[in-house]
Amino acid sequence: MFVPFVLSIHSTPSRFTEEKNNFSIEKLSQTDRQYQEAKSVLFFSISFFHALDELEKHGLQSVYNFFKKKLTEDKKNNILHATFRNNTELNEIYIELQNLFDLSQVTTEQRCKTSLQIAHPKLSKLRECVVEHFQTFERTKTKPTDQTRVIIFSEKRDSVREITELLEQDRPLIKPMAFIGQATSHATGQGINQKLQKKVVTDFRAGGYNVLIATSIGEEGLDIGSVDLIICFDALKSPIRLVQRMGRTGRARQGRIVLLMTEGKEERTYVEGEMQQKRIFKLIVDGARMLE
Repeated sequence: MFVPFVLSIHSTPSRFTEEKNNFSIEKLSQTDRQYQEAKSVLFFSISFFHALDELEKHGLQSVYNFFKKKLTEDKKNNILHATFRNNTELNEIYIELQNLFDLSQVTTEQRCKTSLQIAHPKLSKLRECVVEHFQTFERTKTKPTDQTRVIIFSEKRDSVREITELLEQDRPLIKPMAFIGQATSHATGQGINQKLQKKVVTDFRAGGYNVLIATSIGEEGLDIGSVDLIICFDALKSPIRLVQRMGRTGRARQGRIVLLMTEGKEERTYVEGEMQQKRIFKLIVDGARMLE
């Protein structure tokens, strides 16, 4: 029988995190082996909860990157390492994903083809939207010098890189550029320093790139210029961030916003965010009326 322990979670019911400041375990028996086993199972379960979230929102390549990071960088997660060593099915899944997405195993072209075929349906839909946008613009523009620009938002850096890599295959029609923040201790891969960030924005405004694939840094108050199409690759619950994303288009002429989401949890997240946005707008309107 397991020794009881207290688990306190300071988060929404549908989200868990491994960060120490978001949950704590109160030890009732420091040396009890069963307590350690329960703790290990908990950490393992949380890891797979995150993996499922990655799969639903961003696809197979993000799942592979998630576990690769866990297995190569998170040396303290002994239970995760042990589980992969001892579980034949998990090992086979990881190796199969490695054969599909690891650049040491496949070429960029092969990986992009795999992403379109099986990684996540969002990727093929995103590419379809972007290609159609530029093809339509080329047919209907009134001046040879007219330009159109697109911003794609994604929460995950790995997803930004995957989308950028995918759209690179459609040059010269599409000229994509990844736009991410500076590297942090928790970030995956290298970031972009402020000097390079400014250069990317300048080149984007000048037409050097016509598609910017950005993390949350693209939501901030940067002077990016006129954008005709915004694509949100993942749903946001924060109404403020959603408004910031949408506010990037429709400044010079009529713009378009495309939201990509999976049915179920991600769709519910978007609906919750939309409801919060309506409540905030109502409070603003009601407050303005009271001041009249």
